[in-house]
Amino acid sequence: MNVPVGIIDATWGGTPVEAWTPNEYLKEVQGFEFYHEQLAAGKDEQGLIDAAMGKVYEGYRNPEKMSYPYDKAVMQKGKAWGKMPVPSLWENNVLPGFDGIVVMQFELDLPATAAGKPLQLCLGAVDDWDMTYFNGKLVGSGRIFDQQRDYRVDGNLVKGGKNVITVEVIDNAGGGGIWKSSCAVVDGTRYSLDGEWSYAVLSDFSQMDMAYQLPDTPHYPSVLYNAMIAPLTGMPLAGVFWYQGCANVGRAAQYEVCFKNMIEGWRKSFDNSSLPFYFVQLAGFQQPVAVQPDSEWALLRHAQSKALQLPNTGMATAIDLGNPVDIHPANKQEVARRLSLLALDKTYGRTQACEAPRCVDTKIGKGYIDLTFDNDINTEGGVAIGFIIKDKSGKWAYANTQIVSNKTIRLSSPLINNPVAVRYNWADYPGGNLTGRTSGLPVTPFATDI
Repeated sequence: MNVPVGIIDATWGGTPVEAWTPNEYLKEVQGFEFYHEQLAAGKDEQGLIDAAMGKVYEGYRNPEKMSYPYDKAVMQKGKAWGKMPVPSLWENNVLPGFDGIVVMQFELDLPATAAGKPLQLCLGAVDDWDMTYFNGKLVGSGRIFDQQRDYRVDGNLVKGGKNVITVEVIDNAGGGGIWKSSCAVVDGTRYSLDGEWSYAVLSDFSQMDMAYQLPDTPHYPSVLYNAMIAPLTGMPLAGVFWYQGCANVGRAAQYEVCFKNMIEGWRKSFDNSSLPFYFVQLAGFQQPVAVQPDSEWALLRHAQSKALQLPNTGMATAIDLGNPVDIHPANKQEVARRLSLLALDKTYGRTQACEAPRCVDTKIGKGYIDLTFDNDINTEGGVAIGFIIKDKSGKWAYANTQIVSNKTIRLSSPLINNPVAVRYNWADYPGGNLTGRTSGLPVTPFATDI
């Protein structure tokens, strides 16, 4: 451009689109209604935590479930409560295959000389998250599954005799529980916390239709918008580059709505209804599969492409730049070049071939489908690959291809007599080789049936 260009880097890896979305734009997104209501009510962090705990408790269907809310300063009893060894992962003993929230309690007996003295609570690693209370007061929380928790307990909470330690453990995947040795230290004396703990299930996530998040994590709805975007809204922007999506794989329908809402929300916040927004379609990842119509990664890419329905948007695909064993493919230079072509052409008026050809027409013949593109296409290696076709019964098969003209490809398969739909580069890690003859850019994944 021959002028200085300022770049604001507002990023946090591995985070979902809802964390970057203004709360008022979550209202109409299915699955986030609860979070929207809580944030709109102006609750503080503990209020948000308590509300979320109550919500997931309501969704846990068990006639013998624990009472909630409960007194964290008292050792709980009843049919819902059992015993669990610590240290251990609960999957290895009392809760095989379980993901959810489990309340764990331990009664720590201290001598009279310990009363009123500060206590260091050293919990072994907790998988995944914990909120830890001492005699009913929150003393700390942690989010790293293999890291010891060291929480300082004020002396005014420490009593001679019975003290109650309550740990709410949130396990979203994999192992769960306090899985390393634990102790409490008072005045230089170490007291073991290993042994049998009481436990009860607060919520079983397999029964929930709501993803559970805590407000002090970068995954909570609106949290990153509030902290990292809203403070910038007094500045004018020339445009936005956006590269995100992995954390929403498996929730494509929700992503489609939320991503478009997020863009509209940012435009309102920056008081620019035509703010250019150029984004990256996810790269290939995971092991190659030739016929994979149910690919969650492909569905997420499709959801991303729906944002092109908004004005002043553009998409740079990274479909050909992936790595099957690395979610962070190395060739970001090419990703940046493709984004820059969009900005130069659409924002700065410097004409560039910035987009690949798009399929604009589908013609079904006897035993074949012809696809016609809006610009000349090219194939790396001479034979077009990466297509699958479907018949009326829903059966999919890999497609043979024939170049009919510079803009048309014919697809067929000996396994499909009467094809009705086509998908291209539709897999976690697809291998399609179609590019634009002029731009050299890869044709983006597409489907004619959704």
